[in-house]
Amino acid sequence: MYYPILRTIKYKSESIITTLGDGVNTYGTPLSIKPSEARKALNLSSRKLPALCVRQGRTGFASSITTPNAMGERNNERLHVQDGTVWKYWNGSLWIDIQTGLTSAKGKILDFVRGTDRKTILMNGTDKYSWDGTTITSLTQAPSTNKFTVHKGRVYALVGTTIKFSALNNIDDWTTVNDAGEINITNAKGSGTAITTYGGYVIAFTEYSMHLLYGTGPTNYELVEVPGNIGCISDKSVIICNNTLYFVSFDGIYAFKGGEPVKISHKVDEYFKNMNLAYKTSIVAGTVDNDLYIAIPSTASSTGNDLIIRYDVLEDKWYPENGYIVDFVTIGNKLYGVDKDGKIWDMVSGTNDDGTAISWYWESAPRFVKPSAKQTLSCLWVTYDLPTGSTLDIYISNSFDNEDWELVDSLTADANEQNKKVLIPIYKTNDIVWYRIKFVGTGQCTIHSLEEKYRIRE
Repeated sequence: MYYPILRTIKYKSESIITTLGDGVNTYGTPLSIKPSEARKALNLSSRKLPALCVRQGRTGFASSITTPNAMGERNNERLHVQDGTVWKYWNGSLWIDIQTGLTSAKGKILDFVRGTDRKTILMNGTDKYSWDGTTITSLTQAPSTNKFTVHKGRVYALVGTTIKFSALNNIDDWTTVNDAGEINITNAKGSGTAITTYGGYVIAFTEYSMHLLYGTGPTNYELVEVPGNIGCISDKSVIICNNTLYFVSFDGIYAFKGGEPVKISHKVDEYFKNMNLAYKTSIVAGTVDNDLYIAIPSTASSTGNDLIIRYDVLEDKWYPENGYIVDFVTIGNKLYGVDKDGKIWDMVSGTNDDGTAISWYWESAPRFVKPSAKQTLSCLWVTYDLPTGSTLDIYISNSFDNEDWELVDSLTADANEQNKKVLIPIYKTNDIVWYRIKFVGTGQCTIHSLEEKYRIRE
C-alpha cells in the first residue's frame, strides 16, 4: 500500500512596529514610500514626531471683514487690511479706517523704514498710498501695480517686465533723473509675476525666469538672470522662512539660497499637478517658526485656494490642511490668515477650529508587500491617545488602490485615554499579498505606533 508523504508546512512569525508621523508622500508609486508616510492625509502635523498627531487648532481673531483684498502689518504690531474699498487697521478691539474710496482690487501692504521714519504702503494696481501713523499720502508718481518690495531706502515695483524704483529715501519721488528710474528685464521669459528682497538684493520673477538685481542705485545696478527656466506664478507665494527664500512655480515649490533654486516639493507634486492654473495668482504663502504654509487651488474645479500645504522645513515633511485662505501675515510669533469669507484666523491656536472639532485622516500605501508569497496578518495593535469627545475609526482594504475600505473598529473616548493599546479585528487579512489601513477621526488624537504581527510560509 502506498502511503503519501505529507509535507510539513512551516510558518515563521514576524512583528513590525511602525510610527506613522512622517507626513504625506504622493511621489512615485505607492510601493516606493516609507511605511511611516501616508499616501493621503489631511490635518496632521509634525509637532509630536515620530507619532502621528492631529494639527493644532485655529482661533478667530479680530472682527471679520467683508471683502479681503489685502492683509499686512505695521511695525510687527498692528494688523492691516484692505477690506473692499477701505484700508484699515485693528487696534486690539475695533477696526480703524485709514483710507476709504479705494478700488476694490487685490493689493499688498508693506512697511518702508528709514531710521525712525516708518511709512506703511498699500498698492492695489490702481491706488497707491503711504501712511506714517497719522497722515495718509497719495503716491501720485508711483507706478500702478500691486507687485512691489522695499530695499535699502527705495521702493521697487514690477510693471510688466520692467523694474521701476523710487529715489533714495524718498518714496514720493519716482522721476528724478539719475536717482529714480527703471530697468527692463531684457531676457524675460513670460510676463512679470513677482518681486521681493532677499540676500541683500532685489529679485524679480517672470513666469519662467528669475532675475537678481545687484547694487544700490542707477550708478551700480547689475541685473543677472538665474540659469534655467524656473519662474514664479504668484507674487504672494514668495516668502522667507529660516533664511531661505521659497516660491511657487508651475510644477511646485522651490527653495533658493543663492546659485540656482532647488525644487523641494516632490512628495506633494500631485497637489500641484492638479491645480487650477486659472487661479494661480491667488496662491499665498505664510510662515511661523519652522513651518511654511502655502494655500493653493488644489483641483481642476477649484475657484480659489481650498487647501493648505504645510512644510516643516527642519524635518522635511509635508502635511496638507483644510482651509480657504486668501492671504497670510506674520506678526511676532503669530501667523494670521484671512479666508475667502473674511474671517481672520490665528492659524496655530488651541485644539479645535473656533469650537469645531478638526476632521482628519491618514491613509497608508500597500503594506508589507511580498508578491512571491501570501501572508496572514495575525495581530494588529494600535497605541494611541484619544481625548474625551474625540473619535477614531479604523478601516482596512486588501486592494492596491481601490476605494473599498471596510470599517473594522470605531473608538470613542469616555475619558482622556493615554497610551491605550487596542487590538484591531483582522478578519479581512488572511492570505494576502498586501493590505492598506486608514485612520479617520474627529478631534485631537495621537497614534504612537502600529504593530503588525503576521505569519508567512517558510
